[in-house]
Amino acid sequence: ILEIRNETLSIRRILDLIDEGRLDLVTSEILEYEISMNPNEVSRITFMELLQMSNERVEVDREVFALAETVRSIGIDFSDALHLVCAAKSDCFLFITVDKGILKSAREISKVLRIGVMNPIMCLSEVGEEP
Repeated sequence: ILEIRNETLSIRRILDLIDEGRLDLVTSEILEYEISMNPNEVSRITFMELLQMSNERVEVDREVFALAETVRSIGIDFSDALHLVCAAKSDCFLFITVDKGILKSAREISKVLRIGVMNPIMCLSEVGEEP
């Protein structure tokens, strides 16, 4: 429970940093689609509003799908691979997630995509902030 609390506080701080213009939020066509499919209307609306904070929206093309297949070969779910590839395509230096499977494969992902993969707590530390 403490880990979830710390992750939540870290996510809130990251959103503040995005709002202050100190971090950029990159979204994608895939993320928008996944959010639109959320059956919980309150969650769907909340997340769609958060997307309005984004600085860039990545379109999905054949190159993204092809590279996602490569990422999938290291044991990452295809939809997660699409998110990772979209982040790498936009030259993000960090992909922030609480997904344990993705975090466990961070080194392999970094080798393939040249992007850092961190949880929200580690991200704040990386940018010199606290929750």
